[in-house]
Amino acid sequence: MTDPIKRLFDPRGDAARFAQVVQSIAREGMQARATLASRGDGPLALISDWQRAALLASAVVLMFTVPALVALPPSKVVGDLRVVSAADALGVPRPFTRLLRAQATPAVADLYAALTGTAAP
Repeated sequence: MTDPIKRLFDPRGDAARFAQVVQSIAREGMQARATLASRGDGPLALISDWQRAALLASAVVLMFTVPALVALPPSKVVGDLRVVSAADALGVPRPFTRLLRAQATPAVADLYAALTGTAAP
């Protein structure tokens, strides 16, 4: 048997090493099981179970939707109806949306002031 992976799991080769590998696998499995049992059933536990790929996919979706929402025009009153942009409906501050629509790159102090409604410290 020349394959090193097969040799690692072959009980006939080195019985002590094989027993050590089996014990470490069992120990790690029991530790993982205890960790899962001790964790709560709340929403944070659910989110922590998500895989990186799902979180990355949601970040990509968010990356494409936020600029589209911010690009919509601000609220206008038309007759008895009030037309509200998606950014206004989501509570994005108007100074922040104006900064995002600007051609120039805003300074960090401008972003802070737009998001908090106060002057930068």
